[in-house]
Amino acid sequence: MNQDNLFTVQWSKTALRKLFSFNQIDHDSVFRLSQTLLRKEPFAQADKIADYENYQFNGYCLKMIRNVVIVYTVNDNTKKVLVRACHHGGTGEVAQILYGIKPPFTNY
Repeated sequence: MNQDNLFTVQWSKTALRKLFSFNQIDHDSVFRLSQTLLRKEPFAQADKIADYENYQFNGYCLKMIRNVVIVYTVNDNTKKVLVRACHHGGTGEVAQILYGIKPPFTNY
């Protein structure tokens, strides 16, 4: 692939802090895979585009990488991908926000 077609992938500080706060996740692997996968055709890499009730990242691309949901935007003009947030894939928050599954209990 031509180097001119590759995107630069950057993580916001907030997203990085969140990633490294997750337990039982290979943080370095998720970070490296995001760099590898999202630098080539980042729109095509998206699993879906966020469109959920009361979700602050509606319109952003979502990609599941090793049980972490990566939330990112793409700027075609500057050839940059910015990871804005991430969520641990095994939480009730992700089930409710991304899949509409309400946890069977009300207290966490």
